[in-house]
Amino acid sequence: MASLKCSKCGYGIHYHDEPDGTEWIAFESELWKELCKSTKELSSYTSDSPSGWYSVWKCSECGTLHVFKMQDIHLFKAFEPVDKADDDSESRMNLIAFEDIIWDQITETDKTGQAFREVFREIPRKYICATETAVFVYRDPERKILEACYKKIDS
Repeated sequence: MASLKCSKCGYGIHYHDEPDGTEWIAFESELWKELCKSTKELSSYTSDSPSGWYSVWKCSECGTLHVFKMQDIHLFKAFEPVDKADDDSESRMNLIAFEDIIWDQITETDKTGQAFREVFREIPRKYICATETAVFVYRDPERKILEACYKKIDS
């Protein structure tokens, strides 16, 4: 079982083999499109770890998001929940995310990207817009229904 100490409150974050909202996998939009068109088995991407692929851990105690680039085991950025965050950055990254356990289940079945696309509509997911200083989590692909926002914790 993987564990992490929250960078804000120090609470232990533990990943389990059951969906609990702790760990999410997020893909940049362009990489996601590539994966969905792929005839390669999606499980091969777990070892390739292309850039544009992130692991997001959420502290169940304070709600802080911890973002890791999949090709690097070190913390990339941490964001704390806020009521409102400034979206003042010109540089935005759009991502699609779903619980890590779902990715594990899909890659265990050796589906290709094209086969995965057929069942994708059934999978709960989130749509994320990230800037250098903030993360906005939406429930819809048009990014109109805001679920939460976070601001970067200064390190």
